Order: sequence, then structure tokens, then C-alpha cells
Amino acid sequence: MKKKEIVFSLGFAGFLAAVSFIASARPDGLEKVAKEYGFIKLEKSILNSPMPDYSIPLVKNEKLSSSVAGISGVLSVFIFSLVLGSGIRKRKG
Repeated sequence: MKKKEIVFSLGFAGFLAAVSFIASARPDGLEKVAKEYGFIKLEKSILNSPMPDYSIPLVKNEKLSSSVAGISGVLSVFIFSLVLGSGIRKRKG
């Protein structure tokens, strides 16, 4: 991947993180249905999430916390994709 593409991708991720402040505070579809039908109380976690409810527990400001969680999630997927793509390219080439 060219340096220009990486810089653009990271810039775009930064933009998305900045606009995450206006993201909907409403629950997602599954959570909404669970509340509507009353089975949300049966919810059990199998694993501890590093970012529960799209937030970072160490960051006290709620909006900043979700923005940091979004940035770290996007960066994690981006880095994973780069590593995976690099491995596939080396294997074919």
C-alpha cells in the first residue's frame, strides 16, 4: 500500500472519529427488541469486553470515550487488514 493511501485512510478514520460525536444514542436493533420483549434482563457476558458499550472505561467523558473507542477499533481493523493483506501478497508473489 502506498504512503498516500495510508495517510488518506488514517485521515478518513480521524474524520469519522470526529463525527462520531453526533452518532445516535439510541440502542441498536437487537438491544431495542430485547428491551421491548423484556428479555434484556437475561443478558450474560461470556467474555469481558475491552470496550463495553462502545466506550473506553478509563476515559470519563462519554463522548470522548466513544470517539477513542471508535478510533481504536478502526485502527485495529486497519492494521489487521494490512498485516493480512501483506501475508497474502507475499504468499502469492
